Amino acid sequence: MRLGSRRLGSSEPFVTTKEWLAHDPLRRDRSDGIDVLRAIFALWVVLAHLVPWSVLAHGPDAVPHWIAELADLIQRVFQPIGELHPAVVAFIVLSGYCIHRAGLRAPGTGEIAGYAIRRFFRIMPLYYLAIAVGLVGFLAASRHAPKLAVAMSGTEAISGACIAAKAVVLSAFWPGWYECGFLGNAPLATVVVEIVLYILYGTVFAALVWRGREPIIWLACAGLFLFSLAMLGIGVGPHFYGWWQNGSIFGFLPYWWLGVLFVNPRFASECRRRWWLIAAVWVILTTLLLLWPPPGVQAIAELRKLSFALLTGVLIAAADTVRVRPLAALAPVGRAGYGLYALHAPLTYTLIVYGVAWWIVLFANVVAGLLVHWTIERPLVDLGRTLRNRLAPRTIAAAPIRAMR
Repeated sequence: MRLGSRRLGSSEPFVTTKEWLAHDPLRRDRSDGIDVLRAIFALWVVLAHLVPWSVLAHGPDAVPHWIAELADLIQRVFQPIGELHPAVVAFIVLSGYCIHRAGLRAPGTGEIAGYAIRRFFRIMPLYYLAIAVGLVGFLAASRHAPKLAVAMSGTEAISGACIAAKAVVLSAFWPGWYECGFLGNAPLATVVVEIVLYILYGTVFAALVWRGREPIIWLACAGLFLFSLAMLGIGVGPHFYGWWQNGSIFGFLPYWWLGVLFVNPRFASECRRRWWLIAAVWVILTTLLLLWPPPGVQAIAELRKLSFALLTGVLIAAADTVRVRPLAALAPVGRAGYGLYALHAPLTYTLIVYGVAWWIVLFANVVAGLLVHWTIERPLVDLGRTLRNRLAPRTIAAAPIRAMR
């Protein structure tokens, strides 16, 4: 139902929440601003592992003291009770935004089939490669320094059952399989959840959006978030909390769909106008956590994570519309961000175990990410696009045209 020509924070007319997703602007151009953000988030995650692992293996002088102190400060501010790393939160929001930015609009099985083909070739081959690299890295590191390999990889032994569970993404649904997600390559525990989120995106469009039932999505996200606040307010054990924060579809889903919401000009504009209020909430909650951890501290941390996710969404929407020439050199790294994120952990701990200096390890990760992007990712993405065009020709998406009038 269109609400006439009423406008709010945007020059475009808007529609009700029953129609937001199907009428959001559709963009398939490449954004250097988004790629720069992706590079910053990926490098932040790499350094979050590289710095403490280097200190653990080589001593306190392994990295410059100011870098080690900054890394420790960030950890104490953002993860005082073991919350999800802020860069990963940002990745979740960015993932939802980017998928929907160029995602499904017009109804039809061809749209769903084309989306599935492209997503499969974009994510799954590299995911399975990363599983294999993690196993090889763990075996190589264990041969040289078994205790360090276990400490840095989060893996005690190779398990066939865990390899199978990781391959079919079971850890996203059940905490009992969570440690299997670590097997040789712990960051893949979050990739597992993203794979499930990609599947849900297509399913939700077919089952809800194209049938006029979009409000169910937002009610489900809000209900799940409120349930998590209630559950975390009571308090849960560290193992369950670690799974909920780092490898659970239930913990990730509201934040991923929040990223989807930021594609809508009206929602993005309203959040942008109130960024200072959102930032103030984040500062207040952070101060509360650091100076006076109250009962229900996990629920307070979850509310703080929501405010951080909203600020991240504002930043993403802004970066999508600006030129970033001073930082343009980071854009290629951002385009290789998935490979950098998926492969950095086994490459990092293996090189550290064998005595390689931290700055060389950082350089090696960037080079490896770029090489994987150029030689594996891009050809597979092109193959997926070709197969999509041959096997599932796209229908003409009228909804974005109406939304952009």
